[in-house]
Amino acid sequence: MFISCLRVLLADNFNIYILMILWFFCAFGTSIVFNSLSTYLIDVCPGFDASAIALSNCIRLIIRHFLFVGFCIYQLLSGI
Repeated sequence: MFISCLRVLLADNFNIYILMILWFFCAFGTSIVFNSLSTYLIDVCPGFDASAIALSNCIRLIIRHFLFVGFCIYQLLSGI
């Protein structure tokens, strides 16, 4: 996914450093959000710590899956 996105951006003379900086902030923000969510879920469900973490991981993977499938559909429809 990243390679095909990079290929499209480089074809338009896109600066790769901007992409790397944006990727860093996106990953950093995601880490902050999901770590905070995990802490909150553990505090809210004191007897179900492992289940709360598993739920958080499932939500993260479902979101990632929908983003990946959406990107693949976009590539198929745009003919890249």
